[in-house]
Amino acid sequence: MWGFTDKYSWIPIYFSGYGAALIFDESYMPKPAYYYVAATFIEHLTRE
Repeated sequence: MWGFTDKYSWIPIYFSGYGAALIFDESYMPKPAYYYVAATFIEHLTRE
């Protein structure tokens, strides 16, 4: 992951139509990908 908020993402400059590539939106609100990443970390950290 190269960043966490779409507010400062370089993706729209180089890849038109792909501006929402990070896990937080421009208002620093979590997007669905954030919850997936968090759940994956929790799942792996709580394995016995």
